Amino acid sequence: ESLESKTIHFPEETERLKKCIEKEFSEKGIDSPVYIFAELLSIKDKNWTNAIEGYLNTQRFYLIVEPEYYNLALEIYNANKKTYNQGIINFRKLPEIEPESNSLATFVETGNRFAKRYANFILGNVICCETLGELENYSSSITKDCMVYKNYVSRKIDPKIYSTPYIGKDAIEVQLKNVKSERKILLEKIPILREKLDTYEELEKSYEYVNFEMLKMY
Repeated sequence: ESLESKTIHFPEETERLKKCIEKEFSEKGIDSPVYIFAELLSIKDKNWTNAIEGYLNTQRFYLIVEPEYYNLALEIYNANKKTYNQGIINFRKLPEIEPESNSLATFVETGNRFAKRYANFILGNVICCETLGELENYSSSITKDCMVYKNYVSRKIDPKIYSTPYIGKDAIEVQLKNVKSERKILLEKIPILREKLDTYEELEKSYEYVNFEMLKMY
């Protein structure tokens, strides 16, 4: 339902932490937005979608708060005992860099200055390569089919990471398609599960006719 209403579905822990910080901000009278990094981005060239989604991985779900409220957001995060493996970006310390002209950062768009700054920092030196042979020419590089070269190591990004996209309007359509497919599979399993349930219920009823005391005697 959320996807059909054009609302992207982020991981539960990410949503929980975001709402927790927003609630605390509101209670303290702080009128300042809290964003999920991925929700502020769009991708210009869809040929590089998998590479961007895959390279960012869990960094897509980092939270963005205005620099003056970073420390407060961090305290709220630390006090929340049910949320782990998330991240809050510290723009008080994050350096501003000019991305390389042929880097992944050039394929990312955003109207948010903080999101742009972090995208440039993370993706600005990851050079886009058309062939595997080009990868070793750069300290950090990637191909469209998600082969990454970094720290003198080449590795393939697990497709599970980018099979569920979170960036841009297209991500909603892909997630909706995936969820509908998953729902169809689950619905097809229901008759089989109901049949098994009926069998177990019959077995449960049969216990009423068993004399366990007599069985113990033998």
